[in-house]
Amino acid sequence: MKKLVLFSLLSTMILGLLGLNHPVELREMLKEGDRVMNELIESGELSKIENSKNSRTYSVGDTESFWKWNFTAMPPSNQLLASTCRAVGEHFYMFVADEEWNDTMNQADIDTIFPYLDTNTMSDLGIGAVQMDIDVFGPIPDVHDNDPKLIIFYSELQSYNGSAFDGYFNIYNQMTEAQAQAADQESNECEMIYMTCNPLDPAEPIRISVLSHELQHLIHWGMDANEATWVDEGCAEFAMHMFGMPDPITGFPTNSNNDLTSWDQTWSDYVQTYLFFAFIAENYGGSDIISAIVAETQNENAGIEAALNDNGYDVSFADVFTEWTNANFLKDYETLDLPSFTPAIIHTQYPATRTSTVEGWAAKYIRLTNGANDIEIHFESEGTFNVNVLKYNIDGNHEIQTFITEAGSGSVLVPAFEGDFSYIGLNVSNITSEETEFSYNVRVAADPAEKDFWTYNFNGGGSTLVTATKRAIGPNCNIYVADLAWNNTVDAEGVNFVRRAFEDSTASDYNKGIYELDTAMFGTPSDIDGNLKVNILIYNIDDSGINGYFSPSDIMGGSYSNDMELLYIDDSPHDAGMNSSYCYSTLAHEFQHLIHHTYDENETTWVNEGLSGFAQWVNGWISPYWMMPFVQNPDNSLTSWNAGADYPQSYLFMQYLYEHYSIGENDIILNLVAEEANSADGVTNALLTTGWDMNITAKTVYTDWLIANYINDQEFMDGKYSYSDNPVGTGQFAMANSGTHSAYPVGTVSETVNHWGVDYVKFSNIDLSLDVTFSGDINNSDYHVEFILFDGASPVNIVKMVIDENMMGTIAIPNNDNSYDSAVMVVSDTGAYSSTTSYSYSAQQVVPNINETTPAADVLLNCYPNPFNPETTIKYDVPNSYSNLTLDIFNSKGQKVESIKLPSNRGSYKWNGSECSTGTYFYRISSNNDSLVIKKMVMLK
Repeated sequence: MKKLVLFSLLSTMILGLLGLNHPVELREMLKEGDRVMNELIESGELSKIENSKNSRTYSVGDTESFWKWNFTAMPPSNQLLASTCRAVGEHFYMFVADEEWNDTMNQADIDTIFPYLDTNTMSDLGIGAVQMDIDVFGPIPDVHDNDPKLIIFYSELQSYNGSAFDGYFNIYNQMTEAQAQAADQESNECEMIYMTCNPLDPAEPIRISVLSHELQHLIHWGMDANEATWVDEGCAEFAMHMFGMPDPITGFPTNSNNDLTSWDQTWSDYVQTYLFFAFIAENYGGSDIISAIVAETQNENAGIEAALNDNGYDVSFADVFTEWTNANFLKDYETLDLPSFTPAIIHTQYPATRTSTVEGWAAKYIRLTNGANDIEIHFESEGTFNVNVLKYNIDGNHEIQTFITEAGSGSVLVPAFEGDFSYIGLNVSNITSEETEFSYNVRVAADPAEKDFWTYNFNGGGSTLVTATKRAIGPNCNIYVADLAWNNTVDAEGVNFVRRAFEDSTASDYNKGIYELDTAMFGTPSDIDGNLKVNILIYNIDDSGINGYFSPSDIMGGSYSNDMELLYIDDSPHDAGMNSSYCYSTLAHEFQHLIHHTYDENETTWVNEGLSGFAQWVNGWISPYWMMPFVQNPDNSLTSWNAGADYPQSYLFMQYLYEHYSIGENDIILNLVAEEANSADGVTNALLTTGWDMNITAKTVYTDWLIANYINDQEFMDGKYSYSDNPVGTGQFAMANSGTHSAYPVGTVSETVNHWGVDYVKFSNIDLSLDVTFSGDINNSDYHVEFILFDGASPVNIVKMVIDENMMGTIAIPNNDNSYDSAVMVVSDTGAYSSTTSYSYSAQQVVPNINETTPAADVLLNCYPNPFNPETTIKYDVPNSYSNLTLDIFNSKGQKVESIKLPSNRGSYKWNGSECSTGTYFYRISSNNDSLVIKKMVMLK
């Protein structure tokens, strides 16, 4: 919940700048101020306040009485003091209580303070502290007094329990006197900062720095009245930094486990927020980004992130928070000299195991020394963390090894660091708002980090040794990077991307990695090296067409076997780097190959590659544009492998098989991988194992799949011919037709189709029934001919042609009610051979084999004379409930002779057939293209 922050009180102990835990009475009074102002803002009363006073200006010597708080008792009481203006600057007046003048404050003090406020800061900015605050944080508000200048009121601020106060900003001054009095307070109805002149020295530089702090609060209230306390205080601390006299960096470095976003008004809170905003300014645009944060109306984390994004920085708040916690441990600031942060835990011997907690939006540092050996670190939590390995060197040559990003668990290998770094720190940054438990263990690595690997030379053939070093480990993987690629094309961040994708998070499931998704879908990989892990080698494959591969010899043994479960990944897949879909999809793809080889080393390529393409879809990394070679050329044999269009074709088949033939979770795919039979026979056996009837075979799945590729309509036939998440068959991914016909009759057309391929032949402009004759090659063929009927763009029916033992068939598809206006003939062959086969077809439109149809209710249609020569009058009478009437005349071959748009629902039309031959004709009346009645007439010449 956002807290309305409207009051700031910076306090110091007499003996030094230490945090003050304000008395309960004071804290309650401040909360009451928050509440009152919040009510005024929400009710709109604050916005109704108008500058009620006449425009005024003060000159030196003018007098005024002001309300102030008396801090000798708690809660403070209101006290009215007479005062005199002692100096006037460009943006401010300096008033001093009369009772203090020439006692605790005099003209010499004014002369010391004034230049810092009006002319130049201690940091030599060339402007005074007031102008500095205006430039960085925004204008001084002007609510009541028609005076843009700030009043700085010096008086005795007293002390309480040995603590003295530097200065403060009182929110009640931004209310009317009546509004303040309703809360038992008083208002001066002006913009004012209170500063001490007793018991603390008003002219000490720290007092002037505090004034810039308090002025920031006033300005921040004017820019964003409901900003969270920690943001407001952090900006106020940054004002002191800009002035040139910031608060000392103590307290927080000895306990970094302190929630940045929770304000407890401790000294550590002040220092922590100061460091955070100083870090943002150093790394994200200087004081300009601080200005943007103050002006941003969103609050807290969201406001900071929005300001950064709006100013061109594509980072999240969690990103910046983690960078900051890294910088604190590494003392990596340009403008600040930080003391060393105290680690919460130090380990000098391994193994070491510990369970601990960390506050929300806080960091805990764990220092590891004794870096003589490679060490493995395993981290576990149910929370969400960013965890980094920070390699600290006293000479400033640090290194950050990304470990866990927005996750709860992971493992990492840290190479021996003795001699290279002084020590390393584990930065455990909690990027949630809740205190969270975590555990970790550190141990000496079980095997050498550096290894030689046999790799395949895709340019010249043969095998080549590549030396690589283990750069990361996970529960299920070891990641090696070729030494030539390390910090050249691949760095620690790139390795972490790969580890995270394999172990923790994919595009399809944020909480599951490739290993979990692939093993659940395809099965468990082998473990010939006995480490229960998959090894990943990242190196320059040196072939632009190869993003990665799996070599069966690695788990089968042989001269060039690495004798382990190993996936090879290019150091820049598709020239897109490690954090790319090309890298992650390749990992998912090749891992399926490894798993599949565990179960069936003899599987046919199209099944194996289809499942690997499907693995990319399972993990959420597949582009629809990958399908273009197939949709542009559907007549591609599914069961033979030539690459190119074969990849998307086989993948689509596996996705359709999974979506429509799984009975339990993933069972059809698991059964297919485990099935000893291969190719189409393996698919059929897997269907039987899954629980399907013997009539459901690879061929029936295949023919349904061909229709799904063409229509992909989830609303048609309960989604039988569709995909849940794939655009194939739609828009730019529509399947190409091998032939199109719009005029009839269609003479004999000869074509060829690949075995386990398909032709789509489209017939359009269909008015009557479609009659098609088919003839195929009787040798080594198994034809399947089906028709998809369309009404406009919508499928309305699927009709199957019966093919006899001579590979011939004829079909007449009734269209009495104009239920379809186009049809697509789907021709496929599932013969045993992989070559093409020939077929031919012809088509015509025919009138249904009836004399007359039963007319729609109350529709009258007849002609006289009948028979006739050459003229007859067709009379019609159609109820007014029908509209858009058309009269069509067809010959006995189904060819349309004439079509007439009727002007009314009743009348007659005289048709002259002098240009037509003797014979039988049909006349039909339709409404909105729906047939109402059709009748026969005969012309005799």
